[in-house]
Amino acid sequence: MRHGLSLLMKVRYKTHDKRSKGVFACVEGIDFVGKTTTCRLAAERLIRKGYSVQHVHFPINKPDLTLDHKTLINIFLTEMLDEKGRLEEKLNCGMTIFVDRYFYSTLAYQGKTDDDMAYIIEMIKSYNLLVPDIVFLIDADPSILLSRMRDEKRDTFESNLRFQAEVRERFLELYKQRPFGARWLKLDGLGKLGENIKLTVSRLLQLMRRPGFEPGS
Repeated sequence: MRHGLSLLMKVRYKTHDKRSKGVFACVEGIDFVGKTTTCRLAAERLIRKGYSVQHVHFPINKPDLTLDHKTLINIFLTEMLDEKGRLEEKLNCGMTIFVDRYFYSTLAYQGKTDDDMAYIIEMIKSYNLLVPDIVFLIDADPSILLSRMRDEKRDTFESNLRFQAEVRERFLELYKQRPFGARWLKLDGLGKLGENIKLTVSRLLQLMRRPGFEPGS
């Protein structure tokens, strides 16, 4: 197992898990895999069914990606901490929240070594960040995804195929280990978008039928 992954096998700590009335869903995956589109279309479908849904994208304020990775870790996780109270309030009102990238992205993108991974895990624990009810991992071969994009549309992270392959490996290890106790569902990033939306909405509707769920208005 490569550096930055072995610590995931030891993570059995679960952060704040107070049962809320709404459903907290997270969509993860490497760049260009369709996270934002999946969030938007699944949210629109749930809204048409009468549910109150919000789509949140992290990072809210995109930082300078040339900063050193520990600085980026602090920026990303501190922003999630700043939003924690607002997310809790909406979930407790029965709203379904779609988060496009969350702390799993920080683990996958910045967790390059065991020291990096340990630092991120300790920050997640110390901030007591909310754990999603479910994580949808959209998985695909980065070489195919990058071949579809023009160079001028790529940022520092997106243009590096080797880096994207390493990030994908860490996402797949997160899917396997499922740290912090969230449910996971893997979607085919090269498959039909409509099928992914159907699976996403179906799984969320199952969660919404759980005891205690009270859809917001």
